[in-house]
Amino acid sequence: MAKVYQDPRSPLRFGRRAWFIDYFDLNGRRCREKTPATTKAEAEAIMRAKLSEITKARIVGARSIEAVKPIPFEKFVRTEYLPHSKATNRPSSYRRDVVSSRSILPELGGILLRAISRGEIQRYLDQRIGGTTRTGRPPAPATVNREFAFISGALSEAVGRGYLEYNPASGIRMLPEENERVRWLSLQEEERLLEFCSDWIRPVVVAAVETGLRRGELLRLTWADIDRGRRQIRVEYSKNHSVRYIPTSRRLEGTLDSLNPFVGPEGPCPFVFVNAETGRPFEEGGVSHAFMRAARSAGLKNVRFHDLRHSFASRLVQAGVPLNNVRELLGHRSMAMVLRYSHLAPSNLRDAIDAMEANRPSEHTGVVTKLSQMARRRAAHS
Repeated sequence: MAKVYQDPRSPLRFGRRAWFIDYFDLNGRRCREKTPATTKAEAEAIMRAKLSEITKARIVGARSIEAVKPIPFEKFVRTEYLPHSKATNRPSSYRRDVVSSRSILPELGGILLRAISRGEIQRYLDQRIGGTTRTGRPPAPATVNREFAFISGALSEAVGRGYLEYNPASGIRMLPEENERVRWLSLQEEERLLEFCSDWIRPVVVAAVETGLRRGELLRLTWADIDRGRRQIRVEYSKNHSVRYIPTSRRLEGTLDSLNPFVGPEGPCPFVFVNAETGRPFEEGGVSHAFMRAARSAGLKNVRFHDLRHSFASRLVQAGVPLNNVRELLGHRSMAMVLRYSHLAPSNLRDAIDAMEANRPSEHTGVVTKLSQMARRRAAHS
């Protein structure tokens, strides 16, 4: 039974004792809470409001009181989901979430969190697919998928925090993405690119080609990650949150030898690729811009920094390295992303056909030849 009371053991404040409320919450647990009320009537009003929230939650079948509060989607995203993303994701993932929110919140931000339905989400996605970006072209399927992932992730977090009973985005399918693009640099293109690279970015480009590291992995590389004795690099902060080891080539070791660990006013910097002006690692955007300038100056078309990773993988496959080994070096969990390079090893496929041919009995070959000759004669007479 709910009640309000004053605890005679509580200290006096301004000559009065605090008012408490005693009630059972949504889950049947007994709660005693101190209130800011100065009179019994105020404490009773607080109690009635609390019991009203519990009753509403029971009527709609909510799991918590928070779930029935009228919270706009935008407020939840800005005050809870984006801070959660910043605390738990890599900086690049958090920045991507911020970019996605700029497109999503103007359309869905004003809707109450509990009022967002699967239909609302699908209508937003359909609008994005049929719309245009600042360039006047429709957004890429990957862009729409990232925005959908943001919406689904935010709603999933709302479920975990008790605001929702289920995720209305579940069941909506992502768009198929065209991820088969493989642009890799020939040795001649690489040499021409390096000629136009600035002195500070040239070692970064060489390291990318020799290791296949992603841009973010490369810029987070520290001197402690490099084991000169074992001739390998430890990659800890990878995209799939796993640790892998990459052997170093002689060319990469020579490039690393040409770099001196940066020491600034605050002491030595642990990172390998450091901006001498700021004493901090190079920014990903700055590296991409410098790379694109060098590529344009070198006359290379349709190339981006990530293609250095494609170049690493393509050269491994062309050298006859098994695809599973390439997968491990690239840090992929499955073979799906690696199979796009399989066509670069035609000699292996030719060896397979030649092996099958060599294992075929000679009389079988003769029978097939005779049948082919008979078929050609029949066709000539007809």
